[in-house]
Parts: sequence; C-alpha cells; structure tokens
Amino acid sequence: MPSEPVGWSGKLPLIKLVQRPTVDMQGSIVICVSPLVSLMMDQKAKFTPGGIKAEFVGEQQTDSIAIKPVLSGAIELVYISPESLLANTMFRNMLLSLNYKKKLVVFVVDEAHCVKCCNIRSLLPSHVNVMALTATATNDTYKAVCQRLS
Repeated sequence: MPSEPVGWSGKLPLIKLVQRPTVDMQGSIVICVSPLVSLMMDQKAKFTPGGIKAEFVGEQQTDSIAIKPVLSGAIELVYISPESLLANTMFRNMLLSLNYKKKLVVFVVDEAHCVKCCNIRSLLPSHVNVMALTATATNDTYKAVCQRLS
C-alpha cells in the first residue's frame, strides 16, 4: 500500500500502470474510489486526452449524460466517492451487476484510510485486484486497510 501525500502526482502513474494492461482488454473497467471531487475531476482531465474513457460520479455529479455510460459499463476508468459507492443504491447495484462483475479488473482506493469503516472487498468478485493508496497510513491504519481489502 503506497503512502504518498494528497494530490501527489506520482499516484497517477500507479493508476495508469494498473489501467494500462486493461487497455488491451476491450471493455474492462477500473474503479477508483476517491473522497475528493476536485481530485476526481483533475484525474479525469489527465486520463481523457490519453484516450482512456474516464468519468467521475458522486453526489455532486448530477449529469445523467455522464452517469448513464458509467452505469452501463462503457467507461474504462470510473472515479467515485466512497459515500456514493456505499450509500447510493444506484452505484452499489452498478458494482454488484453482472456487467461490472465481468468487466471490473482493478479496484483502486485513493485515501485508503477511508476504508477502515467499510468492508468493500465483500462487494468485489474474487478476481478483481485491489490497490490502496494513502498519505496517512499509521501501522494500525495499514493493518485495518489490509484486513478490509483482503
């Protein structure tokens, strides 16, 4: 679990690294959970020019034109807030859908200390790889995150 500062641009290549093998796997999906809308918007802006279909969804994203392709599985890199993923039935059902179970290949948690309270791994198919990133990982946080995501 890499531990780097909030907004550290070095995390972007890590996410690109896990996305890169999936580019050859047409239709695959990477989900990145991030608590900060501004970071999700920034990351989307950095990936889109490279030809990766990226979108952010969450409580501040009300554009149905942006949400519809995410729900259908047409977006390769989906940024979502933890609250939206866990509390919004629409996005939770998206994650549990057969389409996502087939296409999801990597689940990234940015600011991974946020997952201490939730058992996200139970929502993911066993074949999905998980990457956790944080700048504030104490030993206890590290252990808790590893337990929740393993």
